Amino acid sequence: MRATATPREVVEALEDTPGRPDSLRERFRGYGVMGLPFESGHVLGLRRFPVSSIGPAYTSIWHRSPDGRWSFWSTAAPEVSCARYAGEVSDDTHQTAIRLGWPEPYRLRITADDPALSWEVTFAATPTSRALSALAQRLPGPFLARENVLRVLGPVAGAFLGAGRLALTGRMPNRQTFHLVPSHVWPVTASRAYLEAADLGRPAPLPEQATIGDFRIPQHGLLAVGALDFDPLSPAQHSTRTARS
Repeated sequence: MRATATPREVVEALEDTPGRPDSLRERFRGYGVMGLPFESGHVLGLRRFPVSSIGPAYTSIWHRSPDGRWSFWSTAAPEVSCARYAGEVSDDTHQTAIRLGWPEPYRLRITADDPALSWEVTFAATPTSRALSALAQRLPGPFLARENVLRVLGPVAGAFLGAGRLALTGRMPNRQTFHLVPSHVWPVTASRAYLEAADLGRPAPLPEQATIGDFRIPQHGLLAVGALDFDPLSPAQHSTRTARS
């Protein structure tokens, strides 16, 4: 889809024609708020994958409390959702109902039942985000997916978007290697979130950039669309823990 399309247009096209995984790796196609820090010290993230090679389509919310505790709430079981790759750092991984809506082309509404979450995010197309999206779509897919290319592209994109140092490839807490190949990106311009009725405040960079394994949470929120691969390792090579005991 063209680089000038709105987030809602890109997402609706993906949901209508999700396609099938075409990789020997564990592959997901979808979109998400890569991470959004708030002035209260909370961090929220969203993942929506209409395509999964290991299970059903699912939606997941990532949350980090101000004391550094990570939680992963998903519409799918932990073993076939994000906790499969990051469960080592969390003692809270469970299924819950999550709903997504696009009341406007650049505004996303996220709600969840357990815990109770009401979260709205507004995005914008900037000259930088349009240029990066156009570049991602013009480069040949196999070239863009190379690990050495992703290692260069992540920090460069993070610098241009003012999001801090980003990593598009690296190791997750459960020791699988990830490869994130974006096709579109938009910065967050505004957000408001209430978790169990508590206002998380305005988006704001953290004193120290948050990480999950080698994955770095953007200091300035970003919405990304693309493909996410994980190397398929045997259980003896990686952790399958979905929550700390």
